[in-house]
Amino acid sequence: MGISRVSARRYLEHFVMRGAVVARLQYGGAGRPERRYQTV
Repeated sequence: MGISRVSARRYLEHFVMRGAVVARLQYGGAGRPERRYQTV
């Protein structure tokens, strides 16, 4: 993509706050849950 993971996450969280994207947690086996983003 050409941007860092941190920058991508910041952009996605900005879109979540604006209501353009929803985020949900997806739990797998061990470790941290994944944040999945979807457009509204």
